[in-house]
Amino acid sequence: MEKDLLHLLQSEGLQIESLDDIVKLKAPLDRVYVEIILTHLQSEFEEPNTLEMLVRGLATPSQRFNGEILTDLFDRTENEVLRWSIANTIFESKPLKIENWLKTTINRDDIGISKEMLLLALPRILEVEESREYLYKYFEEFPTHSANAIAEIGTNEDIEFLANHKKGKEKWVIKEIEKAEKKIRKKLK
Repeated sequence: MEKDLLHLLQSEGLQIESLDDIVKLKAPLDRVYVEIILTHLQSEFEEPNTLEMLVRGLATPSQRFNGEILTDLFDRTENEVLRWSIANTIFESKPLKIENWLKTTINRDDIGISKEMLLLALPRILEVEESREYLYKYFEEFPTHSANAIAEIGTNEDIEFLANHKKGKEKWVIKEIEKAEKKIRKKLK
C-alpha cells in the first residue's frame, strides 16, 4: 500500500523520495495531494505509523479541506500517538465540517493528551463564544493549553478570568498564563 501511494503521489508531480518526505515539505500541500492522502487514510489495514506520517503531512494544506476523514480516523483508532497527530493536524490545518464532532469529542474522557491540541483548535474552528465556554470549562485540567487558546480570542474579560485563575498553579503554568494575558493586551491595543 505504501509503495502504491508513493507512486501515485509521484505520478501526480509530488517531489518526494519516500512517504516520510511528506512531513518535511516546506510549501503548502496542493489540493490534489491532500485528496489522495485523505482517500488513503480511509484504508482499514494501514499501520498506525504510516497513518500518523500521512496525517502529519496534512498539517499545511494549500487550502482548507473537509476534515471528516480525519475525525473518522480519530474515532476508529485507539493509538494515542495517532490521535494526538490528528488533533495537531486539526489545529494546524483548520479543516471544514468538523464543528459538531469537535464539540462532542472535546467532552470525551477517553481521548488522553489529544485533548490538549483540540483545545488549541477550538478558536480556529468554532465561534468565539462557544470556544470560550469549552476553554473555561477545561481550564483547571489544561490551564496552559486553555490559556493559549483563550489568547487567540481574548478580551478584557478573558484577561480578568486568567488573572483570577493563577492561584495555586505551578510557576511554569503561571508564566504561560501571563504570556496569554500579554498576548491579549497586545492584540487589544
